[in-house]
Order: sequence, then C-alpha cells, then structure tokens
Amino acid sequence: MSLIADTARFLRFVFFGAVSYLCTLGLASIFIHLMGIANAKSYALTQVVMFPVNFFLNRHFVFQSRQESHLWQGFKFLSAYFLFRFVDWLVFVMFNGPFGLPYYQAIILGMSSVYPLKFLTYRSAVFGCRVPSPGLMLPDGFRTRNGLSLLAVFRKPQNSTQNPANPYSASKRTTKTTSTIHQGDTTSLANVVVLENHSLEDFIAYLEKRSRWTPALDRLLEVYKVKRKFPDMGDFRLGPNKFDQILLDWIIFIDSASDTATGELIGHGVTTRINWDQSLDNLPNGWQGAVRASYQNLQVGSTEPNTLVGLFIRIEDNFRQHGWAGNVIEQMKSVGRAAKISSLIIPLRPPSRYQKEYAAMPLAEFAALKRDDGQPRDHWVRLHVRLGAKIIGVCGASHQHAFPLKDFYQQIPSPPITQSGYALVQQRDGEWYNVYVDLEREFVLINQGCVWVQHPLRS
Repeated sequence: MSLIADTARFLRFVFFGAVSYLCTLGLASIFIHLMGIANAKSYALTQVVMFPVNFFLNRHFVFQSRQESHLWQGFKFLSAYFLFRFVDWLVFVMFNGPFGLPYYQAIILGMSSVYPLKFLTYRSAVFGCRVPSPGLMLPDGFRTRNGLSLLAVFRKPQNSTQNPANPYSASKRTTKTTSTIHQGDTTSLANVVVLENHSLEDFIAYLEKRSRWTPALDRLLEVYKVKRKFPDMGDFRLGPNKFDQILLDWIIFIDSASDTATGELIGHGVTTRINWDQSLDNLPNGWQGAVRASYQNLQVGSTEPNTLVGLFIRIEDNFRQHGWAGNVIEQMKSVGRAAKISSLIIPLRPPSRYQKEYAAMPLAEFAALKRDDGQPRDHWVRLHVRLGAKIIGVCGASHQHAFPLKDFYQQIPSPPITQSGYALVQQRDGEWYNVYVDLEREFVLINQGCVWVQHPLRS
C-alpha cells in the first residue's frame, strides 16, 4: 500500500470525522435543549440520524468507493460501526480504570488510539480500497483496481505506457466542445469532453477526481472500474490483451439539459492510433489485433501512427434511437483530422450476427447480406455505411476465447455437447455463438468476428 496515497484518505477520514463529531454535538444539543428529549434517548436518536450521514461521507468523499452496492457496503459499515463502539468502550474503561486517567482524557485518548485501526478497517474491509503498484498489470478487458486517483493527488502520474525512445509518444490533451441532434422541431445539445492519449489508468484517475459531482462520469466509473467474479469470459481470452497499456482517446457525450456538472451520460467512444500501410491484406487481426498493433507501435515503433481505430462506441439506453451514435463517430473523425491522421477504421461487432439464424453463417457471407433497398442487413453496419463508411474486410477471430470443457459449462448455460465439432450455443444475454468443441482434448473455442469499415476523414 502506498503510504503517500493512503495519507490522502486518512486526512480526509480525519477531516470528515471532525465534521461528523461537530454535527453529532450540535444535533444532540438540539434534541436535549430545544426538544427536551432525555439524554439516553437523545444519544440513541443522534446515532440513528448520523449513521447514514457518516456512511455517505465515507463512501463518496473519504474512500470514494462505489463499486459495490449501497446495501452491501452499508451492512459492512454498520457491522464495523457497532464493533468500534464496543472497542471504544473497552479502551475507555482501560484508561479510566486501571490507568486512572480523568474521564475526558480517557475518552480523547481512547478515541485517538482506536482511530487508525478504524480507518484501516473501513478502508480494507468495508470499502475495499487498494492502490496498485505502478508495475502491476491490470486484469483483462476493462477491469481496473481502486485508488488510482490517489496516485495523482501527490505526484504527476507516470505514464508507464510510453516508451521514451519512441518518437511519437504523444502528450495528453483535453478539449471540450458541443454536439447537437435535430429531431423535428426539437434540438438536443450535448457537452462533449475529449481526452486524447490517456491510458486506462489516466482515464480512471480523471473520473475519480470528478465523478462525485458529475453523474455522467460516475456512470463511466461503473463501466471501467468494476469488480468481476473469477473466472469470467475475460480470463479465457487468447493472446495478449494490452488494452490497459496503450494510449487511448476517450470521447464523452454529456446531456446538457442542465449542464456539464450535473448532466447524464449520453454515450462515449474510445479510439487508439496505429500505423497501417493501407493494404487490406495487412488489416489488424480484428479488435484485439488493433490493440496489439497500438501497443507494439507505442513500445518499439519508429513511425508516426497514420490510422485511428475505433475500439468502442456505446450509447446509454435512455438516449438510443436519437442519432447520438452518429455524432460519436463524427467526433472520432474530428479527433483524427486534428491529429492529421489519414484514416479511421472500426472493427464492428454486428449485433444481428449473434442471432441464431446468422450465428453459423460464414462471416464474409453475413457481411454481404443486404436488405431490399441495397443497404446492409445489420443495423450497426448499416449506420456506418450511411455515414459514408465502406466495408473493407472481415476478421473471424477479432476476439478469441478458449475454455477447458468444465469452465465452458460454467460460463455458457449449454446443454451437454455429445460430439466434437461446431455447435450452436446460447449465452446468458441471449446471443448465439457457433463454438468449436473438442471432446477428446476437452476444450471449447469461441471466435467472435468483426466487420472492418473505413470512414473518410475529409472535412
């Protein structure tokens, strides 16, 4: 545990503890002197009122820990609360009895001696805060660990993703703009925040500093700072996943019905930068191949990136079917133009590909499916084509996962598979996968492909 980072929490713990103590005295005084409530009842009532206040202060301001539910953290906090009430009383009895200290001195000394232990218990057992060392690799996908923002409180974060010898190790930049959607007579406005060349760790630190005042950023913390149960799908990913060790551009759309500080999250996008020779034969091996190319270029590359890769676009449920996805794509283009990049390519994961009727179809054949009007059948691919993109290729192994047979059945609620070969199975979220099963070697392979599209970056 970083002593410097922990000091920040402890100082907040002391400060808000003092605030809570003064509030407790004031509330008890009101109950006793203004409302005429007896001392014992007043004490009990004060504790009942102050408990949720103390929990809120510790959860949102001291430890800034929201990765678990309010109820579960509240239960742990309540248990620790009563435990330390008992410990406070034992220490007071010891100081006031055998040691013979005066009443108030025994109270103050008892509280002071127990306070560090209370802090450590709240930090680790109740709110689960840990600060990873800079050398630790983050787990698969979007998983992160707690406490990253505290590293930035006392020192400038060291970006371990950058190789000093790399001539294009880019500097971070944050810009703000606006975006509009027109629907009939209604115009909707979004505030847009763009963080360029920020690693996942940088992004988490940015969110943690601001999320307690901004619902949109708090929502993003829920997406990127999450505790996952072991094992999950990510633990069976094939190949290196360097998402946490590359530079990324984060595009955040915030509803401006009120303002940036209080608006809801509309959606967000994520891009990275690679060097690509524009040859279709040399397209990255899907999403994971693009991440790998970004990592390789960043660590050992000698050529400036010339291609922006869109890794992720998500629109929140309340704002779908309004056209915001197109605006996120346009903002990706703006990022590319500002960086003088020549191409934007995106490895699309078509949603309808995972419907049962299409899951076993060869990916190239699926990508060629058209509606009667000549537009792509899949709505996600169709949106990009309408925005000017061209389909330039497919990759059948954009995401690959290999499971021992026992783990496969834990992850996928499939009936027993009785013979080797390809089999259609349904995931818990309703998606269908065409998996390859080898019963002799007891493993299962899942390939999730992508359709590559390329957007023009001309103004």
